[in-house]
Amino acid sequence: MDDWKKILSGTFERIDETEKKEQEVGERITENRTKAEKFISSVVAPAFEELKPVLEKHNQKVQISTGETRDRKEPYATINVRPIDPASLLSFTYEIIIIPRADFISISYLGKFMDKVGHEYELVPSNDIPNGFQRSDISRIVKDEVKRDFALKYQYMVERHLK
Repeated sequence: MDDWKKILSGTFERIDETEKKEQEVGERITENRTKAEKFISSVVAPAFEELKPVLEKHNQKVQISTGETRDRKEPYATINVRPIDPASLLSFTYEIIIIPRADFISISYLGKFMDKVGHEYELVPSNDIPNGFQRSDISRIVKDEVKRDFALKYQYMVERHLK
């Protein structure tokens, strides 16, 4: 019988289908990575640049960086705010990492601050932390939403520290 030929033929068809699906997933991830990089360069980084003079006006030293995470090559942007006077209250780091997947793009936030004695606190996501983003679709998020989210999280950390 030629049953074994049908078995092998079906097996190779399944391998071909799987390889095709994997290629399509890879293409969607690449497409979403391109969208994520564009979001960082055209929305997040310019929003951070607009925050910078406002923060500097209040005697804060501001550093902005963008790039890709080392381990997973995910696009990110970071704004680090430190007082010019080292005896001042705190320093604050706010980072947005964009995680491109095949079917969606996820936004991860990291906020942390260090008080004047060197204790570091991380902004752990919870219901009591304000969120300035009204949408999860990065193609619809505008600079003002990024700036508002930064301001809300900065305010939250300062108020938490001052209690």
